[in-house]
Amino acid sequence: MGVAVNGSHMYVADTYQPLPTCSPAEPCSGSVASFPLSSSGQPGTPVGNPAGDINYWPLTLTCSPADVLAPSAIEVVGSGKYVFVAAVDTTAAADNTALPVVSNPCDVAGAGTAPTGYVFAFAANSDGTLSAVAGSPFTVAAKGSNGAGVQPSAIASDPAGPHLAMADADGGWLLFDPESCTIARLGSETNVNAPANSARAAVDMRIDLRM
Repeated sequence: MGVAVNGSHMYVADTYQPLPTCSPAEPCSGSVASFPLSSSGQPGTPVGNPAGDINYWPLTLTCSPADVLAPSAIEVVGSGKYVFVAAVDTTAAADNTALPVVSNPCDVAGAGTAPTGYVFAFAANSDGTLSAVAGSPFTVAAKGSNGAGVQPSAIASDPAGPHLAMADADGGWLLFDPESCTIARLGSETNVNAPANSARAAVDMRIDLRM
């Protein structure tokens, strides 16, 4: 969950789309919903998505719309202008590790090479609606040549600059520049440049403004 800096809206990442057909037994891709907040902080009715008769924004991939993407973190930048959602393509992750590996429509160099980590970027409009940023979702291509196996698990924005820091449950830390849409690996459990005690399976992170 993230809240706009002016307190006007609350953005919530949902594990599944709010459909009667979605459940742990029959999972579907996650979604993002925008709720207006009253002056007392009470959430209102979810904002409608102009793209359809729904009140949420589904997380889907053009290369493979049927893949199930599980949101792992959400962040509203300090300016309130953008909302970022980290997500893991669970379908591709299963395809990549199956024996034998399974071909996925998002494979970049043969079966077993589909990226699994993504960052969805949305512009947050004043009325609470969300507009996908050009190029979104962005592949978290930081491990190997295609990002296969990368699992973004937490995300935090830098109020002083145009960067997002992400924790990778597969090990290490990532830096995403929304302006250039590039991602760099800052360190890992096997990299001397890694932050102190950086470890696998990180689940949360914060940026210390005193640094």
